[in-house]
Amino acid sequence: VVEGDRVLAYAIVGENEPGVSHVELVGTRREARGRGLARQVLLGSLRAAREAGQRVSELEVDSTSPTGADRLYASVGYQPVRVISRYVRDVETSDA
Repeated sequence: VVEGDRVLAYAIVGENEPGVSHVELVGTRREARGRGLARQVLLGSLRAAREAGQRVSELEVDSTSPTGADRLYASVGYQPVRVISRYVRDVETSDA
């Protein structure tokens, strides 16, 4: 979504495998949040996927994100299929 010469919201979408649209990223400028723009670009990406003959759209989300992204995705019909754990370690204090 562009307003004037500024991008306010966007979606980066690719295809991981034939027939499967993968939403890499959905973003909205902080000052433009709360206007439904992320929903607008997400629905646009779903229309484009359908028009391209893709049958499924997938994405990944940090369910602990304070942005409410998981609620946005659920509101347009995405359903969780699995939860993935991520492990992190500080390498500065490593004994290796």
